[in-house]
Amino acid sequence: MSDKIQSVFGQFAVDLGDGPVLFVTEAEAQAALSEYENGAAQREEAAEYCAFLKVDGKQAKGKSNVIVSYLQWVDAGRPAPVADVVADEEEI
Repeated sequence: MSDKIQSVFGQFAVDLGDGPVLFVTEAEAQAALSEYENGAAQREEAAEYCAFLKVDGKQAKGKSNVIVSYLQWVDAGRPAPVADVVADEEEI
């Protein structure tokens, strides 16, 4: 766990400039921290790659979103997928 992310009552808190924000998983907290600290550089890198590919408009936006998401995943330490938790809806 990053020293910038703290475990608080089973959730993960990270300061994103306007005070702490809580996340359910550590991976979500790490991705948010990556966006906060590196978001501008990640978007610039994605834009440069799209320019290299000579794509623009909606195609560039879609590709950029995937590239930025990938870079945040790498910054977060490549966390494994989190299994969806299905709540038991049976009545007692």
